[in-house]
Amino acid sequence: MEELLKRLNDLEKRVAILENKKSSSTYGSFKETILTITITEDNLTSIFNTSMAEEIVKIIHDKNKEIPFLQYKKHVYKYENEMIEMTDDDYKYMFEYVQYLIIKCFTEYCVKLKSDDYFEKNNIIVGLNLTKNFKKVKSLFLKSL
Repeated sequence: MEELLKRLNDLEKRVAILENKKSSSTYGSFKETILTITITEDNLTSIFNTSMAEEIVKIIHDKNKEIPFLQYKKHVYKYENEMIEMTDDDYKYMFEYVQYLIIKCFTEYCVKLKSDDYFEKNNIIVGLNLTKNFKKVKSLFLKSL
């Protein structure tokens, strides 16, 4: 009888673990998840060492690993109550919002900089023209998935 109770207890623990995995693997809403992205000085340092486009892609990719809201199956799909194919407007929204967050973080960070450093780093931060380089950033993003 004790063996049966022990086995039943083990099975209950396994079921609880499996239920937690199912609930944690659900998708996050596209726009809500984008709004939870935060930028740190580490991201700025990474931008100065690589490029703005690469860091935008990395930030979105890392957020998608943390809270899945995008899925790649021949095309990229976003989750909004169901999986919907992404449009160029969705990509632009995503890239421009992350760029906005980076610029906002940089304005707080630039107080610490000397004038020469400020102008050099400002050119890096503001230098990405998303309208002109949209296809480049989008292709980098698709490669990262």
